[in-house]
Amino acid sequence: MILSLDEIYRRTEDGPIVEEEYFDKKLLPRKLRELAKEYDINYNPEEPVPTDDKLADDVFEAGKKLLCDVGILCVDTGRLIKFSEDEIKEGLKAAPNKITIGQGERSREITERKAEDKKIPWLVPGPSGMPISEDLASVIAQSIVQEPLAEGYWTPTITKYGGMEVKLHSPLEVLASRYEIISAKEGVRKAGKEGLPIVGGMTGLSPAGFIASIFNGGFTRGDCLLVSCMNELKINYDIMTKVWFVSKCSDVNLMYDATPLLGGIAGGPEGTALVSVAQEIECLLLGADLSGGNSIDIWSGTSSGRKTMWASNLFLNAMNRNVNAIEYCYHFAAAGPCTEMLLYEGAAKTISVVAAGYDFHCGPLALRAGKEDYISPLEFRLSCEVAHAMAGIKRENANYLIKELLAKFEDKIQKPPLGKSFTECMDLTTLQPSKEWQAIYEKVKKELEDLGIKFK
Repeated sequence: MILSLDEIYRRTEDGPIVEEEYFDKKLLPRKLRELAKEYDINYNPEEPVPTDDKLADDVFEAGKKLLCDVGILCVDTGRLIKFSEDEIKEGLKAAPNKITIGQGERSREITERKAEDKKIPWLVPGPSGMPISEDLASVIAQSIVQEPLAEGYWTPTITKYGGMEVKLHSPLEVLASRYEIISAKEGVRKAGKEGLPIVGGMTGLSPAGFIASIFNGGFTRGDCLLVSCMNELKINYDIMTKVWFVSKCSDVNLMYDATPLLGGIAGGPEGTALVSVAQEIECLLLGADLSGGNSIDIWSGTSSGRKTMWASNLFLNAMNRNVNAIEYCYHFAAAGPCTEMLLYEGAAKTISVVAAGYDFHCGPLALRAGKEDYISPLEFRLSCEVAHAMAGIKRENANYLIKELLAKFEDKIQKPPLGKSFTECMDLTTLQPSKEWQAIYEKVKKELEDLGIKFK
């Protein structure tokens, strides 16, 4: 029997009672340690893209058992949503293995990829929640979407609207949430790619702000609307309201996003890989059309390091070998635009994503800088070019290239160069990169060619 959303909601009202502090500090960490030991899951720093398929299968079984044994905590009721193994199996069988994206002539079908797949992932550049100023929102969208290999646009967070700070549950949140999508679609139109799919829903964190993004020129059929999980294995009424609304009251694709924190409750890379599987199953049981499992290092705020790569790619291999579903990945980088490091980070992560078998990818995102408008088209250009060049690469060969690139930036992740903002490294009239940024891009691309990457 496939669980309905109504039944899942009912379990938030009558499931076992558990205190959140006990769940976070004892129940979940203890179970993760037990399962990592039981299934002999050990981090291997020499393989940012794990090659051991038996290990991947063990991680899948351990992650499934984690969800069965622990469940999902609804923090609004203090009750656990529990699932039986049969309910999980039936829910995973029903997971979508293809989605339709885009509108009109740009409508197409996205199907799943596997490890070492020769098919190129769906490439969706864009801010992906990074803070972008109101006056540059459509300009930045246009500059990124006009890149030849861009196949979609992942929207930003609009932090100020009408010159005022956007606050949660305020009227401005509703207006800024709508503007996030309207400005993105305006940028797509100006780039001459009308109908290209929009991915996002990053500004409206409250249900009202989130729902506002669908109306009056907002999301439409073929776009993808994001709902973020709570870490780790938790949910609340706001998230459930968003999931229910997209599933029952709209025809856009539901993205349900699991981003476990390495170094947090999940512990090290082993526990992060396990909880990634459990949260991904949660996403699919709640009706996600596509979902993600990219882990973030809690200490650096990035996914550029080898531990986060290992955890994310092992999780992805575990899911790909046991479930037919659409999985996506985004990349939080440390360095900012107009730096060599950002391009090295983007190339390394993209190689890992392509080899591991992710179905679509966005990045690198200079989120570590934490500054408004720290984005440009050029880092996405190189990432897309690397993805096209690496399709079909063997995991062993990917690991060689990734380790060569890690040597160039791994020791700088905690103190990266912050680079320059959009207005500092782009010509606002032509929307082309500055001579300095173009020269850096060409230098790094030549280094990648010298490593053996054959660009098309």
